[in-house]
Amino acid sequence: FVRVDFTTYNPSANLFGHAEFFVERDNTGKLWPSMRVTTMKTEAYLNSTRDYAQIVLEIVVMIGVIMYAVGLIKDIAEVKTKTGKYSSFLASFWGWVDLGLVVFYVIDFCIWVAIIADPVRTSISLNLGPAIAATSTEAATRQVPLDTLTRDGVSVGLSSLRDKTDIYWGFQAFTLMLMLLQFLRFLAFNTFLGTLVETFVIIKTVLLQYTVVLVVSNVAFAYVGYALFGHAMDDFHSFDRSFFTLLSTSIGNGVSYQDLVEVNPAGAPILYVPYVFFHCLILINMVTAVLVEGYQVQQSQRVRHVPVGHQIQFGLARQVNA
Repeated sequence: FVRVDFTTYNPSANLFGHAEFFVERDNTGKLWPSMRVTTMKTEAYLNSTRDYAQIVLEIVVMIGVIMYAVGLIKDIAEVKTKTGKYSSFLASFWGWVDLGLVVFYVIDFCIWVAIIADPVRTSISLNLGPAIAATSTEAATRQVPLDTLTRDGVSVGLSSLRDKTDIYWGFQAFTLMLMLLQFLRFLAFNTFLGTLVETFVIIKTVLLQYTVVLVVSNVAFAYVGYALFGHAMDDFHSFDRSFFTLLSTSIGNGVSYQDLVEVNPAGAPILYVPYVFFHCLILINMVTAVLVEGYQVQQSQRVRHVPVGHQIQFGLARQVNA
């Protein structure tokens, strides 16, 4: 594994550019090159209308998070008063969602502070290239390609800041997932959407078990794909690529059987046939069966909701008859 990276700076846009080139060698000796280019601002907040608006929105979000956390603490205290135990709050699925959301909010905030306060933004110096004297036909200038960025006397690297940013967006993804669950919870006030939410709550344990089986089996097949096709196919040249290639294959994308046959005719049926049979014909149909069963259970337990309009009409009719 070889990595080469360098950093550029655009003063007119106040942006850093970080380019990384990777060369990986697999167990057969084949080289797999790849690259990644990321950009980031020299300062988290610049003097622009967009950044001022961002600051205001972040303050509003933080106030909302604090109010949400205070409300959660009150709910936990109320549960403690009724049951005598704090742990009773976590007896509900939504209690775990509420607690997890607050925890991820705090983690997101801490990582964002670490990104803003990273010293790489403030301790970078720009060393200009040598000057070029003026001539009779051209004005004086300098050798811009020889400009260098240094930090503490050495070439600057933005890898640590980039890694923090990647971690931040990873936690943000989990936060948004929990927020989506909360949104579905509030949509439960609608009769139709409430049926959907209650169905998923009923089958949550079975869905978790199914997810574990799906991930474990996909890991096993990913290792098989890496061993059989990693030497010749980019889609299988590493374990993570193999894992996501097979997931894409299960939903109709990814690789085809013909692609595998062209590389390894003997290994293609060993991987493709069991994977398609187990994942596409068994596991996906299991999800459908679980959803149908959960819906039937929900329908047998549901309380019929009378629309508000019907309630008003019924009340008026009773008053008229009286």
